[in-house]
Amino acid sequence: MREREKREVGRVEKGEMEGEKQQQQQQQQKLTLASLAPLGKKKNSQGPLYKNVIRIQRQITFNQVKGIFGFGDSTNIGMVSFPAVQAAPALPDTFPHIFGENQKGVRCLVPCAIDQDPYFRMTRDICQKLGHIKTAVIEARFFPALQGESGKMSASDPNSAIFVTDTPGRVQPYVT
Repeated sequence: MREREKREVGRVEKGEMEGEKQQQQQQQQKLTLASLAPLGKKKNSQGPLYKNVIRIQRQITFNQVKGIFGFGDSTNIGMVSFPAVQAAPALPDTFPHIFGENQKGVRCLVPCAIDQDPYFRMTRDICQKLGHIKTAVIEARFFPALQGESGKMSASDPNSAIFVTDTPGRVQPYVT
């Protein structure tokens, strides 16, 4: 009788512990979703950028991405999925707070340097499939780094980038 009682008690304790673990996991999931939810949106909602990334990814095959960007069979999935992330901001419905809801007829003009050209050529190829007008691109020269030819711009180094929050006095020496 005692052995049987011990087994029953063990099962109850184990069940309670499993329930606590499940509650902890659910709480962690809620916190994660809350931290990822876009501002002003309900929990579990996806912002328009993410929705467009998914729509773009559905239109492009792996073979197309390999051909455009030179990826090989051993290229990691992050690099393969990145072109869709680069392309999404070229669609007007990515920014409903600027263009309004369902503004697929808005023409987008994308300023970029020549190294970004493949991303936007790919975007032009799928715009009509997504119901958008083809994007247009203005290609510009590379901006030189603020430290000179050998430097590189970086948002993590405040002396290597110009921020939209910088004062005119801070920007002036870099743009002359």
